[in-house]
Amino acid sequence: MTLREKDEEDLENTIHALHLTVLFCGCAAITMYYALWYFKKRHFEKTVENLPPPIDWEDFASRFIAKNLVKQLNFRPDFFVVDVYLQLTKGEIEKKLKEDRRISIIPLAEYALKPDLRFYFGGSEEELKNDVENALLDAGLTGDIELHVDKFPDKIELMYMITTTIFFAFFVFAILKKGKTRRLFRRQP
Repeated sequence: MTLREKDEEDLENTIHALHLTVLFCGCAAITMYYALWYFKKRHFEKTVENLPPPIDWEDFASRFIAKNLVKQLNFRPDFFVVDVYLQLTKGEIEKKLKEDRRISIIPLAEYALKPDLRFYFGGSEEELKNDVENALLDAGLTGDIELHVDKFPDKIELMYMITTTIFFAFFVFAILKKGKTRRLFRRQP
């Protein structure tokens, strides 16, 4: 083996190591983003346990929907509970964020604040949507209430599970099959 061939082989090994490092860092960054999102979401559910107990649907419809105070509903079918976010002014939102002492780096609008109140609902998403529309019609309102469904696993949690599995399987494959993956990254003359 000549000195030139040895230098070329060392260069190939260095490039291969660089590619593996970049791949690993990319996998780690994506995994950490989804892991932080997942942790924040699940940690939020623990803090919700400290809120007052949920009220009944009839009481909620008469006190809040009839007065057009509701901005968003976050339905949790696994717990038969709906988190309610009322329409707040910008100052009230800032005050509430200071009370929660949260800085939202990860974009999760519906989890940025604790819910204002909660109510029990034992039906499905469609039933909730129909009941809210009927309550708005009974009150003579045409307000638009956002409805989100939070069931496990949702789309982002599934993406986390799938992407981390694929990335790390590819990374392990790249380490174990060093000679074969070298051909993938080799520049074509």
